[in-house]
Amino acid sequence: MRHDSVLHDRYLKLYANANQSPRAKTCPRCSHLYSLDEINPIILTKTDKKSKDKINTKKIPKQVQCSECSLVWCFRCSAPWHENFTCKQFIKGDKLLLKWVNQENDEQRNARKCPKCSTFIQRNGGCPHMTCSSCACEFCYLCGRRYCKIPFIGQHGSKFSVFGCPKNLHPNKPWLRRTIRGTIATGVVIASPIVAVGAVTAAVTILPTVGIYRLVKRARARRRANQLIVSALVRGYSTEEEDTGHAHFDPHLDMNAEVARYRAELEEELPTHDDFDPELDGIAEMAHYRALLEERVANYANEIFPLAIFADMDVVGLVLDNA
Repeated sequence: MRHDSVLHDRYLKLYANANQSPRAKTCPRCSHLYSLDEINPIILTKTDKKSKDKINTKKIPKQVQCSECSLVWCFRCSAPWHENFTCKQFIKGDKLLLKWVNQENDEQRNARKCPKCSTFIQRNGGCPHMTCSSCACEFCYLCGRRYCKIPFIGQHGSKFSVFGCPKNLHPNKPWLRRTIRGTIATGVVIASPIVAVGAVTAAVTILPTVGIYRLVKRARARRRANQLIVSALVRGYSTEEEDTGHAHFDPHLDMNAEVARYRAELEEELPTHDDFDPELDGIAEMAHYRALLEERVANYANEIFPLAIFADMDVVGLVLDNA
């Protein structure tokens, strides 16, 4: 904070006047400093015999008015102006009021003073969280303290917080209450850095692992999707049905099953056992059978994975998608 010599000198002057001069007091409402050497007292009645003496002399007056907030107050007792009451009677009545305020009824006081503006507030019901209608100050009606809330430490409504209401935990045992709340607050203060370091460590170690896992999972999903696209294109390939009535070739079936199926078809195409003459043309028939069988098996074995399918595929697009 920057040191202001002018403001410091003014503070020292006001402090000296307020503590040494009995003719300088502050307004009870706005705390404005007043000196009888600068203001004129207000006289209540013109018939007062000593009014001229009060004006002309430097005696301490009784009634003055604040020029800042226009409050009419008693300069002698520093209280709001009390009509038809002496300072002693007013102070006595003020004491009676304070006595009534401090009396407890149904485990609560008859009234509470606002901790900011000192306005008396009476609670008729509801929760103890009060809001002053004059200054909007929030305070607790049970203990008269302001509401305070600090993250991780607690608030006024917390039972084990150092800022908690004294009425919430052992109201008749203040030392026990302070010990419990102080121990908990100390533990929270000590544990907070440990928890923070643990959270940072977990974030540094766990978050990258989770991110890498998700990236790998996404890459695998894209790769599998591309494989499914290629498989769908391969499955979509089929040859025209031959004149002999052969079924379309399925390249994803087992090789042995395909060879066995076409071998059975070849056997159906060859002459039956009744037409077969082993004495005349047995050797020729067996040679013919062997030639047809080997030719058909060789043709279909070569077509199990037809390479001609890649002629119509967008290979560049597939490579870019995989990248």
